[in-house]
Amino acid sequence: MWDIVSKNEKVKEYAGWLSLELANEPVRVRDASGNRPTDGTWGPANGPAKTDFFQPIINKIRSNGFTGVIWAPGSTWQQNYQSYRKKALNDSNLGYAVHFYPGWFQT
Repeated sequence: MWDIVSKNEKVKEYAGWLSLELANEPVRVRDASGNRPTDGTWGPANGPAKTDFFQPIINKIRSNGFTGVIWAPGSTWQQNYQSYRKKALNDSNLGYAVHFYPGWFQT
């Protein structure tokens, strides 16, 4: 899907106005070995699965000429990014899509 979208000439033309959010709250993605880690140190929060899954997509989008911001998703309602700290995504125009819901910060 991102190959088709990022090749679109209008999408590339308006890259300064558009950004691409790769996914909304991925729950289970596979790592480079095809595994879906589920617990422990290499579980969804801390393992390489999100980076292994999303880095090739980012690379494809950039190779198609899209220069705008790409938003990388977290897990657990877009609030868990620990795995990227251990195995970072590599891109020069990357943001992290964070969701804040009403009521989270009430005292």
